[in-house]
Amino acid sequence: MKMLHYTWKEYFIVIGILLFLYYTYVILRYYRKDLIAFLNGRSINEDQKGEELEIFDPFENRRQPKHFVPIEDESYQLAEELIIRIKAAVAEASELELTEPAVLRSIKVLLQEYPTIQDELLQAGITEMILEEFKLYGFISPSKVEVNGLWKLALN
Repeated sequence: MKMLHYTWKEYFIVIGILLFLYYTYVILRYYRKDLIAFLNGRSINEDQKGEELEIFDPFENRRQPKHFVPIEDESYQLAEELIIRIKAAVAEASELELTEPAVLRSIKVLLQEYPTIQDELLQAGITEMILEEFKLYGFISPSKVEVNGLWKLALN
């Protein structure tokens, strides 16, 4: 095999020419408007007066599932209000050392005051929060089925 005898100087000249061609292509391909504005003596900002920048949203064309139903803001506000009241009721019941049936009745009464919370996801979240509050205070431990039953009793 014959060795090619190129000097370092020749190597760097070839690499320099290739880099020059590559960056010339990139500038002409992607920065043509900026280059023209620069050569005409205008700033890039002067060319863009009145133009709004486009913001790319990667989720713009994403389709939502068929079963997706947006929840109204009012439902969230009511759910937050209900959560605050339930937390206060559980804390008070813990201090008074009420029995499990009495506590569940008071939770059912609170749920009856919010009949507009019909969304199953909100109800599931509130149910989990109720169970966590009972665990936190540790004085009663109703099952998830019992708490879900409170929703059914309260909304019927």
